[in-house]
Amino acid sequence: MFTNGKAIRGRRPYVRLLSGWKRIAPRILAALGLAMALAGCEPVQSLCPFFDPKDVVYDSELLGMWVSKTEDGFYMKLCFQKAQEEANAYKVDFIVYNDKPEEDKPKEGTITFSVHLFQAGDSRFADFYPLKYLAKWDSRTVEFEATDNFFGLPTHTVYQVKLDKNHLQLAWLDDNYVKKFLTENGLSLAADDADHFVLTGKTDDLKANLLVRAEKEDLLSQDDGFEFVLQK
Repeated sequence: MFTNGKAIRGRRPYVRLLSGWKRIAPRILAALGLAMALAGCEPVQSLCPFFDPKDVVYDSELLGMWVSKTEDGFYMKLCFQKAQEEANAYKVDFIVYNDKPEEDKPKEGTITFSVHLFQAGDSRFADFYPLKYLAKWDSRTVEFEATDNFFGLPTHTVYQVKLDKNHLQLAWLDDNYVKKFLTENGLSLAADDADHFVLTGKTDDLKANLLVRAEKEDLLSQDDGFEFVLQK
């Protein structure tokens, strides 16, 4: 993955963002050819949105194509467009490219999201909600709607957004840090068993207990994050 432009621990940069939806139908995972069975931290998932409509903001500077650096033939793009169906929302295509795919694996995978930018405390966050999945090979394309999920519906993930002119940095709300924080503070905002951890708290509770305290309580990803440059 990349942090400050450097690859670390040999991890491919796209896996973390996608890992928030690792429980979608196996046929989708197979089609995209993604390695979802990763150890370690990943974006925390929520059944409820992380944003309240009154906190939503719109920043036209996010519009456009954002591109990561290339690592061993892998790179990713974030294409921000203004949503047609909803005011102050974005439609975002998260595109993964693999210049040297393994046998029968696609060269390109895309997840389309509905994204809402919003303010929580002193930070801006973006709520990502998947809509559809697409994979491309040389001779065929496979596409699925994001309706088949372990929880019965797609889940929300959230990222802190830092935008500085042509540079975009995203840091996710980390599931391991959040799980520990909730346990230590006796907060009943999640369902947890040996295999699955998902936030079940209401939007207002997630904002008050997690988002506005995210930096102070070190709930955000620390070692690796996403960095993009605006494509001219």
